[in-house]
Amino acid sequence: MYIYMGEVERQVQFQQVETELQHLALKKRKRCLSKQQSMFEAPRDIAWERKRRQEGKTRTRTRTRRNSFHDNVTDDDLHELKGCIELGFGFNEENGQKLCNTLPALDLYFAVNRQLSSVSTPHSRPSSSFGSPVSSAPPPDSDSWKICSPGDDPEHVKTKLRHWAQAVACSLMQSH
Repeated sequence: MYIYMGEVERQVQFQQVETELQHLALKKRKRCLSKQQSMFEAPRDIAWERKRRQEGKTRTRTRTRRNSFHDNVTDDDLHELKGCIELGFGFNEENGQKLCNTLPALDLYFAVNRQLSSVSTPHSRPSSSFGSPVSSAPPPDSDSWKICSPGDDPEHVKTKLRHWAQAVACSLMQSH
């Protein structure tokens, strides 16, 4: 009878363990898994989602004018270009056209470089008191890099000017 009681106790314990395991399995199924993020991951995920949404909007828009490449550039695009230049990457227009879909700010950057290269001959033109060349006539392709037109929304003009200034800064940063 003593052996029989030990066997019964083991069976009872086995059943208790089995029911506990079943309860644990049910509890695990009910609990949702969540990713624990570090302090730096959350802003990066937010920025990535913003960039992904912006890319979707940009791809659905069609360009109405050939010279509206700087209309589609965002602050994030220019920040990305600046980061690439700070890391030591160099871009030239001949070989860089393939990257314009990857780095949308490159079109604007190349336009700035074209303009700066046409103005960068100070010995052939008189200089103003600020050291910048004085041009007597606008370059023949000045319409191709026009920043704004009369009647444009002031906020849109402000954004385009800011983007243009950031592209100029990137161009100067790479040239020095």
